[in-house]
Amino acid sequence: MEEKVRSKRNESLLIVEDDESQLRTLTAIMEEEGFEVIGCSTATEAIEHIKHLDIGVVILDLRLPDLSGTQLLDRLAGATDKIRVIINTAYSSYESAKEALNFGAFAYVEKAGDPDELLRYVHRAFQASLRSYADELETAVAERTHDLLQANELLNKKIKEQEKTENLRRQERDKAQKYLDTAAVMLVAIDSEERIGLINRKGCEILGYKEEEIIGKNWFDNFLPERIRGQVKTVFEKVMREEVDSSEYYENLILTKSGDERLIAWHNTVLKDEKGSVIATLSSGEDITERKKAEEMLRGNEEKLRSIIEHSVEVFYVHDTEHKLTYISPQSKEVFGYAPGEMKVKWTALTTDNSINEKGSEPTERALRTGKKQEPYLLEIRRKDGESRIIEVDESPVKDEKGKVVAVSGALRDVTDRVRAQEAYRSLVDLSLQGLAIFQGDSIVFTNQAMSHITGYSEEEMLAMTPQEIQAFVHPEDRAMVWARHRDRLDGKPVPERYEFRGIRKDGSRCWLDLHARRLEYQGKPAIQAAYVDVTEEKRASEVLRENHDYLQKLTNSMWDAVFSVKMPERVIEWANDSFRLIGYEPQECIGKTTGFLYPDDIEFLDFGNKLKGAIAAGKDVLHAEQILKRKNGDTFPAEITTTFFKEIGEIVRITNIIRDVSDRKNTEKEIQNLAKFPSENPNVVLRISKQGSILYANRAGEILLSCKKCFDNDKTVSKEWLELITEALSSKSEKEFEFECENRVYSFIIAPVAEGGYANFYGSDITKRKNAEERLLEHREKLKAMASEILRTEERERQRIAVGLHDDICQKLVLIKLTLESSLLLVSNSNVLASLKVACEAIAETIGQAESLTFALSNPVLRELGLVTALKKHLAEELQERRGIAFELEGDEKLSIASEEIKSCLFRVSRELLMNVVKHAHARKVKVSAGKSPSRIWIRIQDDGVGFEDAEASSGVSRTSRFGLFSIREQLEYIGGHLKIESERGRGATVTVVVPLGEKPTVQRGCQ
Repeated sequence: MEEKVRSKRNESLLIVEDDESQLRTLTAIMEEEGFEVIGCSTATEAIEHIKHLDIGVVILDLRLPDLSGTQLLDRLAGATDKIRVIINTAYSSYESAKEALNFGAFAYVEKAGDPDELLRYVHRAFQASLRSYADELETAVAERTHDLLQANELLNKKIKEQEKTENLRRQERDKAQKYLDTAAVMLVAIDSEERIGLINRKGCEILGYKEEEIIGKNWFDNFLPERIRGQVKTVFEKVMREEVDSSEYYENLILTKSGDERLIAWHNTVLKDEKGSVIATLSSGEDITERKKAEEMLRGNEEKLRSIIEHSVEVFYVHDTEHKLTYISPQSKEVFGYAPGEMKVKWTALTTDNSINEKGSEPTERALRTGKKQEPYLLEIRRKDGESRIIEVDESPVKDEKGKVVAVSGALRDVTDRVRAQEAYRSLVDLSLQGLAIFQGDSIVFTNQAMSHITGYSEEEMLAMTPQEIQAFVHPEDRAMVWARHRDRLDGKPVPERYEFRGIRKDGSRCWLDLHARRLEYQGKPAIQAAYVDVTEEKRASEVLRENHDYLQKLTNSMWDAVFSVKMPERVIEWANDSFRLIGYEPQECIGKTTGFLYPDDIEFLDFGNKLKGAIAAGKDVLHAEQILKRKNGDTFPAEITTTFFKEIGEIVRITNIIRDVSDRKNTEKEIQNLAKFPSENPNVVLRISKQGSILYANRAGEILLSCKKCFDNDKTVSKEWLELITEALSSKSEKEFEFECENRVYSFIIAPVAEGGYANFYGSDITKRKNAEERLLEHREKLKAMASEILRTEERERQRIAVGLHDDICQKLVLIKLTLESSLLLVSNSNVLASLKVACEAIAETIGQAESLTFALSNPVLRELGLVTALKKHLAEELQERRGIAFELEGDEKLSIASEEIKSCLFRVSRELLMNVVKHAHARKVKVSAGKSPSRIWIRIQDDGVGFEDAEASSGVSRTSRFGLFSIREQLEYIGGHLKIESERGRGATVTVVVPLGEKPTVQRGCQ
């Protein structure tokens, strides 16, 4: 049979990248991974490579000199089902991603991302190609099996025809013997000049010529293939010289009029004249072409059948009507543990007491009684080693020439793994968190328990629903769209595999559902398999986030200050509010630019960059700085910049800046300094106070302030707190700054001591407005923190949903594919095909393991189902002990309950980060983890015997990575009201205690100091 399966062993990886350095980097990475890499810089070269080389995966840049990436995808339309194309671009956008995926791209990856992500997609692309190869291989196996069956049928038919022909030939030969010994064969007389002098009718029939067309012509030049003329002529010459015994037998090919070659078996003799001289040869030839073909085919098929039986994984057997075993193939040793000789004794005593064996003998009895082939059935047997296995038995009756059943032949195979896998699959379906249903036409033919939880209907109610009742489950506004796609999918038309719609439960409540569906064959008929996930809560959370975002947008646009977000570490502006116009720019002019254009020179730009680095190193949440900035028209102005830091996975990824023009304030401060020479004219407070606390002088603004009972007595003396400040300033002979609140106003004072005069001058300004603005800023920051927390919770739910989908949908499909391939192993005898199938099975098994690992990474089911202590125990065993060789001790009740999923997830994340810090930095040999709970709080303590550090380093960190880790941990704990305590000494390890209250999360209160 012509080979139909594409080879996957030599497929290459094509990288299309116009940036030479990027091309070299990607080529080095992929070759290090073991891929055969071909690189080019234009779409034209890529097309030529794909035409002439075996390309499996293409890494394609969107921007190329001659064609864009999407244009190249369009040119390759129809090839992307065999070639997986991964878009790798530095200019990512939603529109380009959507366009690329619509043109058949396998994946869309940003260049700025982690190279490991690109590697993972390349591996997945080759795995997808391997899955396609496995599907083609399965089809080829089925076709080869079909061809083999047809060949066997043809062989049997030709054998019967040959037997019939041989009988007729024998009868004709016997009949012709009476008239002419050679009448049934081809007779040819060839003279010494190699010309034909005589040929009988049989010879004419074989050659396809009339007698007059043959007589007189050279036998060798006209009726023999050119390649054997010399060899046959040599034999002819020996016959003419009588050097060959007349009883010798020769076979050679002759050439017919139609150009066909026929194989003739010759017996030669000589004809002599009266003088006894040889004048010609007389040869009788029998056409044995068909017989030779039949013999070769029979010989080949007999060898194939013997090889199939001896090497098949199935056991073939025959037993008589008394159930006495007369034959069993050698594979009985593999299935039963008994050799064929032992099986004849043990045959009837192998079945167990399993209930599936109760009707085991009925098919055999029916075959003996009715003479008809029976449906396959299952039996449980016990092997020689005592192990129980399940076998599938397929039996047919054997009849004699009179049609009487004289025996039963059968084939049996070990299907234990398949049966157990099917039972496990059904258990998975029943326990799945996804709602599963199979539709045929407009009816539901299968559903699971999760579907009942989603819809409110029982499984029996759903299976009995009419088409109208099924359609009523979809919201009226989505109904037409959902059922139009349902019908198109059944008809095989292209429909999105996944989309969302609104549903109506049995109780009338509405819900949002995420549908993932595909067309399949179910019980021999077209059907649709659908998986549903209830995403109602996620939709509500997204709506809340959208409303909060709109509120924040309006809030920032109403501020006088310029507010904008900057991506780190690039310092590129991502977003800006309308108040950005105070710098002279429209927001859209600034988005996408680095912040350097806001500064009058590089010195100011670098100065602020150094302040950012210092704040990050100190673990600050907010940075206050003053810088000189530049407007669009070139004017410079003094600005106060308030910067808030935002992290992801412990790294600073963006900052939010609030810019305030403080030109007026600076001018006022300057005026205050000038007016200090003329206190009476100064609009701000100017006081002179003796070291005993008496008011020596007060200007007009100061006289108003003296009415404050909090700071001044009626006899114009200051309070005890102010007197202490004066004493300290006079003693140190240095200026002091302080703030205080009086009658809902906040003042900022500078104390200028005059030690030789025994008094101090007080210069103060009203900063109430600035304090109120700072208060509002802190309130906005708290709201931003709350929004960030909500995003984290939404992300956790989404990770759980993705993990459930990955486990219940993709993993199940992979298990089914693996079972199908393993079943195909039983049908294939070709060693190369068997090896390829086994490689495919192993690859799928590895993929299943990777998918399960990814499921655990996305959402830890042990934490969710068995609790915090059990999850920590599993993490310690796998990550520390098995992978790192670090011993561990865990103290804590595995039944420790935490009602709040948020607290439980936070504690697990924090513990995991702390343990990773131990692995990276502590060089510990042993870790002890304790967990406990009281009525008001829960705590976790992690102790290691590593190198330790000074307590002061707990805040600053011994490395940039650990510093960000501790900062992130503190931030997470503070949000839920918890705190972190670190105790350590160099060389004596470290102890970290995490404490979280079990009551309500505290509210942060802010006020003037």
